[in-house]
Amino acid sequence: MGLIVHESEVSVFLFSLLYYDEPMADYIATITQGQKATLSNAEQQKMGKVEAAPMDDKHNQFLHTILSLIDTGAIDVYKPDTFLKHEVYDTLDETWRDKTDLALLNIANHLQNIYLFRISKRF
Repeated sequence: MGLIVHESEVSVFLFSLLYYDEPMADYIATITQGQKATLSNAEQQKMGKVEAAPMDDKHNQFLHTILSLIDTGAIDVYKPDTFLKHEVYDTLDETWRDKTDLALLNIANHLQNIYLFRISKRF
């Protein structure tokens, strides 16, 4: 079984895993304010804690699908060609194959990060 996933879908998914949906405050103002402020030890410890952000159903389903494909061996995150439907890929011209190959490397990197994060939680 092969899968063609648009690189931007993986990027959006990973971004949503890492960041909250709240708008980001003005970066320069935040940095400037942070340089002037002195934090207590308790505040510093709180800032160092990781807080999970909720995912919506679409992202949960996508993650479930990806992990199922990895678990069943349908795709191998270290072999990007396993993500392809070769009957489609083989019909592409050289330009589109090159673009696909480049996107595959980026997608593989994202999927490796998801996979490694998952197995790090198991142990």
